[in-house]
Amino acid sequence: FFLANSMSIRLLQYCHSSTNTSKIWANRGASGIDGLLSTSMGISLATQSPITLIIGDMAAFYDLNAFVMLTKHPYPVRVIILNNQGADIFKCLPIYSEKEFFDTHFNVQTLNDFECVKSFGLEYFQTSGSNELCEQYDRWVAENCSGVLEFSCKGVSGFLKASDG
Repeated sequence: FFLANSMSIRLLQYCHSSTNTSKIWANRGASGIDGLLSTSMGISLATQSPITLIIGDMAAFYDLNAFVMLTKHPYPVRVIILNNQGADIFKCLPIYSEKEFFDTHFNVQTLNDFECVKSFGLEYFQTSGSNELCEQYDRWVAENCSGVLEFSCKGVSGFLKASDG
């Protein structure tokens, strides 16, 4: 697994089992969001193996042009986009209490969905249900193929509370 910044790292910290032996990579630095998809493809090339990238919608949008390279990549890359409608993690910061300033400078909107990746020839699946997410991911792993799974979630911790209804 390759974890993008912010929510995906917090999600793993919340859910990770100490008995899990999966290799996990992350790219923290100064919390930059550029090049995360390309970095995950580089790790896949270096390890000569498939990889799963868990990334937020804002970072995925920022690196949208890199999705075209997935069609040429020699190993499967499975991308899970946590779409909470743009940088919801900022609502955890003290600046959130300054609504006017927050809405002007931090409340970012990205794409409502990432169906546009289909134009690059990629398989795309969108859901807000955790069961559907797992079923689609398991199918791609079994078929040894690449794809983009968009998980629509609401709120800072919506991905942990998403309903399957």
